[in-house]
Amino acid sequence: MKQISISIEFNTKQQASIIASALQPEIIETIPHTKVSITTKDATLLLKISARQTSTLRAACNSYLRWMQTALSVHVII
Repeated sequence: MKQISISIEFNTKQQASIIASALQPEIIETIPHTKVSITTKDATLLLKISARQTSTLRAACNSYLRWMQTALSVHVII
């Protein structure tokens, strides 16, 4: 099983929490053959993704990073 851990520091604890909440529906509707967890600590969001194949891991990583960017962009506008 291959795994990646991504730690992203946001400007505020609230911002990290909002982005984590926005990604929760994506965790419920899983990407096939992956296991994903998201946690926050203060203003830091930790994303862990596991998959059997490198290509699946890469695709999941790209998806979650894009969803984070989208959620962040929407949050900034509001």
